[in-house]
Amino acid sequence: SACLVGSEMCIRDRLALRAATGVASAGTATTGTVLTFIGAAGGAGTSTFAAAVARTASTEVQPVIVDAHRYSGGIDLLLGVEDVVGARWGDLDIGQGSVERSQLRQALPVTKDGIGVLTGARTVVPEAAGISRVAAGDLDRVVTALGTGGLTVVDAPADGLPNRCDHAFILAPAEVRAAAATALITAECRGANIPVSIVLRHRGWSLSLIHISEPTRQAEI
Repeated sequence: SACLVGSEMCIRDRLALRAATGVASAGTATTGTVLTFIGAAGGAGTSTFAAAVARTASTEVQPVIVDAHRYSGGIDLLLGVEDVVGARWGDLDIGQGSVERSQLRQALPVTKDGIGVLTGARTVVPEAAGISRVAAGDLDRVVTALGTGGLTVVDAPADGLPNRCDHAFILAPAEVRAAAATALITAECRGANIPVSIVLRHRGWSLSLIHISEPTRQAEI
């Protein structure tokens, strides 16, 4: 992002985080809120931003972060719970029945500050590699169950938007190809009647704001 080197977020990042957290706080523990975070390009900081939103949320909403990337290295590494016992993708079998949010959350690894984490297991065993990843249909069933209450944060690929999504945030580096991808993702979200916001990231050389807002017809935050 466009800030001096240091340990704190720059002003732009802090304002974006505040805006996203404001959307998250609009839900309640009983109605539920599902926020999806999508990177328009690799290295946009999507997982970090999604984790920051979950971490900033009130503990009353019992936040859960869902790693929907099939080939993710594991968001548990980012949150420091890679050695914590709990269910990963491949351990869950929801089927077509209903599952209580509280039961599902209790099965997951939880960070010290109370964030439930669902991600894939890391394995190089060929027979186990496929079942340890998020599979088609599993994401929607899990998000449907988690979305019945509290806050659910989904870190998803551009082609993995869950059926339940109350607001989508696109992390977009201010670069040509990312701007083109952002326009496509924004159009898809609008087609699904999903409110969408763009979090503009600056890294090195960047496009101006107008080059991002014109093709997407969307204001950045």
